Amino acid sequence: MNAVAAPAYGEIVENVAEFFAPMSGDAIDSLLGRYDSARRSIEALHDFVIAGGKAGALNYFLDGNGDNG
Repeated sequence: MNAVAAPAYGEIVENVAEFFAPMSGDAIDSLLGRYDSARRSIEALHDFVIAGGKAGALNYFLDGNGDNG
């Protein structure tokens, strides 16, 4: 096999904390919080409409409240 003839250039980083730029976890926490909130709202709506026996009226509600232009 052919050996690599050119030497590797660069610096080996021992501590990866110095390599990666610090990032605020607030943005990720905010996204996860919004996701969880939206999911709970959707699940509550499902429980109210489907499990509550109101699925038959949903079509009338959507038709009556649609964008009429």
